[in-house]
Amino acid sequence: MRPNLLLGALLPLAGCMSNDMNMDSGSMNTMMTTSATTVAEGAFVTPLPAIPTMDGSVATITAQAVKQAYGTGTIDALGYSSAGWLGPTLLVKQGDRLGVQFRNSLSEPTNLHWHGLSVPADQDGYPDSTTGSGGSKSYSFPVTARAGLYWYHPHANGSTARQAYRGLAGLIRVSDATEEALGLPSGRDEIPLVIQDKRLASGVLNYAPTSAEVMTGFLGETMVVNGAAFPVATVRRGWVRLRLLNGSNARVLNLALENGQAMKLIGSDGGLLDQAVPVSKVLLGPAERVDVLVDFSGLAAGASTYLRSETFANGGTQGSQAFRLLKLTADTAVGDLRTPPTALSALTLPSQSASLRTRTFALNGMSGTMSTSMTRSTGMGSGMHTINGKTWNRSRIDETVTAGETEVWEFSNPSDEIHPVHIHGLQFALLSRTGGRGALEAPEKGWKDTFLLLPGETVRIVLTFPDHPGLFLLHCHNLEHEDDGMMLQFLIKPSGT
Repeated sequence: MRPNLLLGALLPLAGCMSNDMNMDSGSMNTMMTTSATTVAEGAFVTPLPAIPTMDGSVATITAQAVKQAYGTGTIDALGYSSAGWLGPTLLVKQGDRLGVQFRNSLSEPTNLHWHGLSVPADQDGYPDSTTGSGGSKSYSFPVTARAGLYWYHPHANGSTARQAYRGLAGLIRVSDATEEALGLPSGRDEIPLVIQDKRLASGVLNYAPTSAEVMTGFLGETMVVNGAAFPVATVRRGWVRLRLLNGSNARVLNLALENGQAMKLIGSDGGLLDQAVPVSKVLLGPAERVDVLVDFSGLAAGASTYLRSETFANGGTQGSQAFRLLKLTADTAVGDLRTPPTALSALTLPSQSASLRTRTFALNGMSGTMSTSMTRSTGMGSGMHTINGKTWNRSRIDETVTAGETEVWEFSNPSDEIHPVHIHGLQFALLSRTGGRGALEAPEKGWKDTFLLLPGETVRIVLTFPDHPGLFLLHCHNLEHEDDGMMLQFLIKPSGT
């Protein structure tokens, strides 16, 4: 979109200014020059794009330069399909084999990481295990995950943040017999939503974080959902299933419906919870997912509400602003009016009593002066984001664990920055949180692969290591922090060794 088109589309921020307030050129210029932390809003008239689906057992995915539709024009971006950023949603059943032929048509190395899935080490997307420009790689492994929403994105050494920000991401939807038997809303009444922030005011999708933006994360002024800015979705008047991914590099969302209506939370990162839980808000860090049901039967035909992000405490430079994400307008058609089940799925989470040991990890913020090239350190450099005082070193094994064993890992955040923590190759359970928000929240009581660690918080998790010997990663999923070295690696060794 050209800058003048964006200026014509911008509306004042919901909750901060009245929607019918007139803005003079001076106030508009002020909005355009404020920090990219400040989110602008548009007219919410663009139809929400549907994300194409593909059989995940016989898929071909190509990383390539694309023209992404935006406003009345296009912008240069990256994608896993020629249609634009966001790749196709891969459909696969539990127990089946995911089979993807990956092709790299970029001018630089890249790879695929299967976020949330337990996969062999050589399939996981290790930072140095990349496919060069013009090359290809076959990914193939059985899917053991429970029914849920997972995703894929690049994990190349030092360029994860830039490649993901410019458009390389896609969903994986795993189904199983338990989920299918519940009769949850489906078809038109099941809507995947990938929420991201982009910096688009100049009409160009540039990625060039300053040192300050590496500290906070690279935040954009324009929220996009399924690749569209200011979208509107038409929903049938009945129960609708919204499956949400926070696909942003660094932005935290506090999701709610603007009309105050409660949502029924039914799933998180690793699939269905045991019971549906009514929630009014859901705090969602980068890479986290939630699955919610919303009853739109009370909306009159043509009436609307908004999915929005509310303010939240202890978020540092984030959390001070509320903004709209998606307009939801009721159709004349009546949809699924069946009362959804409360009991969902048996959860067999690992037990703390089975833990053989406890390991501790302190996630420290940036200090000193960071290299502008954002290259990874091979030691313990000042100015880098660290875990236990260390940055990622491909030659150093930070922790050694044993397949089949259970441990407790404790993560603390003594910094004033937000750190979403992700562990590769497995799902885990949260045990407790102290400091900050205190007690665990509803989405954190199921299987997880990523959790939010706000300033001053300590979180304890319990995890059992799969029978996948090899190197795996734990890191901050603020992608600027990750590329700044905030990542360690652990070796899973075979049981009995």
